[in-house]
Amino acid sequence: MNVKVPVLFEKPQDFVAFYNQGLPRFYLALPFSEIPSLPDTESLRFDESEAEAKMVTVIDIPEEDLTAFQAVIQSFRGRVVSSDELDAMGI
Repeated sequence: MNVKVPVLFEKPQDFVAFYNQGLPRFYLALPFSEIPSLPDTESLRFDESEAEAKMVTVIDIPEEDLTAFQAVIQSFRGRVVSSDELDAMGI
């Protein structure tokens, strides 16, 4: 059985790294048809201390893979959030 997992990233660069490296490891597809155009990571210039944004995506994953997937999410400085947490943040 698959579960939908809301994943939150505090910084855009963490989402980009997760999307480019973490997702391919699990052969998952994001639940939207067109992937946003992301800049080449070598052309990104930013000060991490000032980059603030909340990036949320919902990933459909088999329930038995959830524990391993959470470890990957955490390694990219993301976290699984509940619907209530998203509502409280206004997302």
